[in-house]
Amino acid sequence: MTTTMKSTGPGGPAGLAAPGAQSLRIAGIAANLMPDEIVQERRTRRIRRGVIVGLSAVLLGTAGWYGIAVVQTAAGRVALAQAESDVAELRRQKTDYADLIAAQGGTAAITGQLEQLMTTDVRWARVLAEVRGVAPAGVRVEALAVKLTSEEDRQSAEGGLPGVTAAKPIGQLTLNGVGPDRQAVARYLEALAGVRGLDNPYLGSATSQDDEVLFTMQITLTDAAVGGRYTPEKRTGGR
Repeated sequence: MTTTMKSTGPGGPAGLAAPGAQSLRIAGIAANLMPDEIVQERRTRRIRRGVIVGLSAVLLGTAGWYGIAVVQTAAGRVALAQAESDVAELRRQKTDYADLIAAQGGTAAITGQLEQLMTTDVRWARVLAEVRGVAPAGVRVEALAVKLTSEEDRQSAEGGLPGVTAAKPIGQLTLNGVGPDRQAVARYLEALAGVRGLDNPYLGSATSQDDEVLFTMQITLTDAAVGGRYTPEKRTGGR
């Protein structure tokens, strides 16, 4: 319990009247009759309530995050189960079409082997037609010999003809013919350089006989002349 004495007016200490005063001044007294134990207990209760409220908020937050984690985990498990189901279905479908897949793989392998075996599958009908077609008037092709290069030679010449084109040489042509004069033979030599699949034509020999010129030409055959059933005709990368 706490007791406090307060003065109600001037005139000295509380409860004493100053000399010459006309009235008695009464001291004001305020007393706190609450025991200290009760005051301390109330303070302790307030602190306890604050702590409980704080812990409750923490627990509620933790429970909320746990609930979110549980929901997300459940959703992830559902997605995983669906993915596993899709994988199982795809495996089943692969098993159903195993024969077709094997047949397609075998067809691709056979086609690849044929392409390797027929890398020199030259379209001779077109080449011969163009060789004869570019000949000037009076020039006749009497003979045409072909010598294809081996696989090792083709690999060593993989970089193409240096300084000329990007075409890869696959053989050599030897052309024998007859022309009316040397000027016609020279024009024919220039025309052969423009035939697709032929490169580096040069005159080997030219002999005049009975008002005609017998000539021999050497011509490089390139992969631009290739184009059969299993080797698609090349349209770029050289003449």
